[in-house]
Amino acid sequence: MKSFWDLNAKTWSQVIDQKLIASRLVTNQAIIEAILSYQPKTVLDIGCGEGWLCAELAKHSIECAGIDGSEDLIQIAQNKYPEISFQKVSYQEIENGWKPQEQFDVVVFNFALMDEHLEKLLAQIKNFTTENGRLLIQTLHPSALPEGKEGWQCEDFKSMTLPFQGTMPWYGRNLQSWKQLFIESGWSLDRFVEPSQNEKSLSALFHLKR
Repeated sequence: MKSFWDLNAKTWSQVIDQKLIASRLVTNQAIIEAILSYQPKTVLDIGCGEGWLCAELAKHSIECAGIDGSEDLIQIAQNKYPEISFQKVSYQEIENGWKPQEQFDVVVFNFALMDEHLEKLLAQIKNFTTENGRLLIQTLHPSALPEGKEGWQCEDFKSMTLPFQGTMPWYGRNLQSWKQLFIESGWSLDRFVEPSQNEKSLSALFHLKR
């Protein structure tokens, strides 16, 4: 059975290309600026989707590689940006010991952590960064959780102008839960940023170090 992201890979690529998610005008710029603040030579985008972030970083002469668990999204990314390295790798494969051939100055999860149990995954990511490397995680702001409660949610993308197939379950966390997750996976929270527009927080952006 195809995953939600394989079923909707072409539609999601259109959403990104057509800039149909208004908040991404803010959050996209936020993750780019966060990465550039470390002046990295190499970046790994985990959950890279159709590859937009790697393409943007290439404009700054950064060597970026992307991995994603969706074979269809990786194919789209490779077709759109043949000069960039993309590879299909699932989170389960990372948990089971997969690691890249090189270490990176910055590793990024941009709206790509949607599961409940992430301790093992994030612990493994420590092997992906250089000694002074950084892990950046941008995710939905806790204030957007229904009634502010942590737990499983379901997204059907019905608000989009393009049709999506099926629904996408995702796990929402409050701020304390994120902080506890970082402790349990061996990361140190260096900085917390709340990209916003019109005094409304649009995301939570965590800067982590080993």
